[in-house]
Amino acid sequence: EIPFDIPESWVWVTLGQIVLSVADGPHYSPQYQEQGIPLISTRNISSGKLDLSSAKYITEEVYQELCKRCKPKKGDVLYSKGGTTGIAAVNDSDAEFNVWVHVAVLSLGSHINPYYLALALNSPHCYDQSQQYTHGTSNRDLGLTRMAKITIPLPPYREQARIVKRVDGILPMVKS
Repeated sequence: EIPFDIPESWVWVTLGQIVLSVADGPHYSPQYQEQGIPLISTRNISSGKLDLSSAKYITEEVYQELCKRCKPKKGDVLYSKGGTTGIAAVNDSDAEFNVWVHVAVLSLGSHINPYYLALALNSPHCYDQSQQYTHGTSNRDLGLTRMAKITIPLPPYREQARIVKRVDGILPMVKS
């Protein structure tokens, strides 16, 4: 099903077709500390930005254990998949941190601009799909396998970069 027409040089893809890997954090609550390595949840991804200021903290040992399952890297896209679902942000931080179960880490190949993907995932087209694929009432979850079905209009890489640049230029005018 094609929801709307796209330029000839673009293609329709699913999220599962364009990511190298998708992982989430632990499916349990680790022991938190007063300080240490940040562990983020969906509250740390808002308005398309990563905010570590309200993160909880885990020990270095717990962090190393969690990294065996999932280790966010700069340039990965973080995508909320529990509670509040369907919000994306690019990891533009040099800080080490990890994610809880409600955050998916999308690792991308060099043919995908992470900022374009975050914009696309935050668009009404992709957000609406994320809500359709989210199950549950009290414990809402956008599972990794359902998330992979989200369709995205994908332009060539240079056009992805031009779109990001144009949106970055327009957003400050919209916010003021």
